[in-house]
Amino acid sequence: MIYGHGDDTYLYQNQTITNFSSNCFAEADNTALISHLKRKMGELIAGYPHPEAQELKDVIAKRFATSPSRISVFNGATEAIYNIARDLEKKTSLIVGPTFSEYEAGATLYKHDIIHFNDRKAVLRGEKQTTSPEWIAELDEAIATLKESALIWICNPNNPDGQCFPKKQLMKLIQSNPDHNFIVDQSYAPFTAAEVLDINNPFKNVLIIHSLTKQYAIPGLRLGYVTGDEHLIQMLDRNRMPWSVNALAIEAGVFLLSEEKSFAPTAEMLRQEMDWLANALHATGTVECFESDTHYFLARLKRGDAARLKEQLALDYGLLIRNAENFAPHYKGYFRIAVKSASENRRLSDAFASLIDNNKLGV
Repeated sequence: MIYGHGDDTYLYQNQTITNFSSNCFAEADNTALISHLKRKMGELIAGYPHPEAQELKDVIAKRFATSPSRISVFNGATEAIYNIARDLEKKTSLIVGPTFSEYEAGATLYKHDIIHFNDRKAVLRGEKQTTSPEWIAELDEAIATLKESALIWICNPNNPDGQCFPKKQLMKLIQSNPDHNFIVDQSYAPFTAAEVLDINNPFKNVLIIHSLTKQYAIPGLRLGYVTGDEHLIQMLDRNRMPWSVNALAIEAGVFLLSEEKSFAPTAEMLRQEMDWLANALHATGTVECFESDTHYFLARLKRGDAARLKEQLALDYGLLIRNAENFAPHYKGYFRIAVKSASENRRLSDAFASLIDNNKLGV
């Protein structure tokens, strides 16, 4: 287990914090969900849930026109990551990064040989490296050199930079490497207009990780699921701990996915806010913002310290950003922001301007 994720609001318990550090959807209205769970509370806590959350599997299958046998439900996407690493332990894991640290943490725990494909140098130049044919060719070559069946971990959209792997190129990469299993984390897929892998993709060697936590802003309930070919899903279900997903989380998932009303934001709305905030920060002259395909983006202080910036914003303004320096050695001075409402985004922009005007960044 590691520490250093976003949403460490517990460090600021005596303050009112507006949280830009978490990638959950900031504007989710869960009033109806809360009322529903309150009505069902007595019933839900009085008995055991299904050991594999079968009722939620069935709802997911109906919602996305697939088979329940292609679905495994987990106590958040992170449990899924660790279970995949465990069930395929003592393998080689190639991790396309810099990216979410739990892939490496899970692979390390279960004694994988770890290979980092960290050629995201284009990010430092403000480019989208995943659209580069050269980058794709280098990754394909790296996978082809693996001597045994391996796990290929790809976050799509990626965390922390928000960039998407072009669907056609990703499918071609998977198809050309049938002896390796691709673990594609699409936790942030609801927040992008870019094409991602479909649940009913034809590949036998792909597991897709999905997160209801992120889409519906229910991180305290911990809820995610994995889709893939039946033989891989059977492996996950055969080896999993029973009842890892509690009754409240299962009921929340059933409610959210059964409702006709969409609880999710539109990618267009998020994109507009992200563009506005990135432009506002760039206009300060001290911040460089990088292109993203989703509702969060990487930025870099041209001079100064990201850890200090985070503390100043939290302590002086009650605004929490994600210090991204621990994602990769070359991310010194980098931070990540997930956009919120228009008024909150403007508060953050004003706070940046104030810090710069008062020379509180040490630049």
